[in-house]
Amino acid sequence: MRRNSLIFLPLLSFLLYGDNLFAQGGTEPERPSDTEIEVQPVAHSTWQFGIFAGGGLAANSAEFVTLPGVISCQGDSVLYTGVSGGGLQFAGVIGMEPAPDQGFISHLGWSLKAGLSTTSSSFETEERIGQSISPTGELSEIISRYSIDAGLTTLVLEPTLLYQLSESTPLIIGVGPAAGFLIGATYDQKEEIASPSGAQYADGRTERNVRSGEIEETKGLNLGATLSLAYDISITPVISFRPEISGTLGLTKPVTDVSWKQHMFRGGISLLFNPSAKYSSPLGPGVVQ
Repeated sequence: MRRNSLIFLPLLSFLLYGDNLFAQGGTEPERPSDTEIEVQPVAHSTWQFGIFAGGGLAANSAEFVTLPGVISCQGDSVLYTGVSGGGLQFAGVIGMEPAPDQGFISHLGWSLKAGLSTTSSSFETEERIGQSISPTGELSEIISRYSIDAGLTTLVLEPTLLYQLSESTPLIIGVGPAAGFLIGATYDQKEEIASPSGAQYADGRTERNVRSGEIEETKGLNLGATLSLAYDISITPVISFRPEISGTLGLTKPVTDVSWKQHMFRGGISLLFNPSAKYSSPLGPGVVQ
């Protein structure tokens, strides 16, 4: 009987405490709940290419008697002075779009325009050349008007450093040099009676010295400095419009030994394409926001 009790006691202890051991050892630890991670897209500079078209005002700072090779009857003290004209520009565009972030460098980008620019400017001046007598015997001064229409055709290169104010405000300031390679310079000239009405030159005509041709002694390379203000308008992730206004200060003379500089005030728009997305996920290149 004593022997049976010794066998029964260990068995009873095992039955009482074994369930607790299995319960504690078999319980799986609680898994932490899944946490959603919000991934913010990261901006980075991207290549851009496209086309530009624009037009504007040509402001001429000038003071000359005539252009090289152009025959005129006006006196040496009768000068052509500053006058306004107009022009068009068409260009291809390539560059790096700014991607504003926390650092100053991220606000910077660049662009290069290469294209064709044409301008046309009309210069006029007047001179008293004599007197006329009306049928009633009244004397009137005869005023002769001289005019030259000058046209310039230029291959233009405009490298520009860009600065975008912020990511939320895609306003872009640009500054850079402008280089123009003159490929054509023409003129149309005439002299006509401005007043009085009915007066004529000695040959009976009201116009003389009507000529046209190529302007001589032009400079092949002309330099300037450009300041621009633009605004990016995204149409799709890869297509955007960039309207802009700009001013170019002419630093050199298009014609040798002639006091004439041409400045441009221009408005235009670029159609730009981005081959890659501007925003990407920091988790990897495969995730694009």
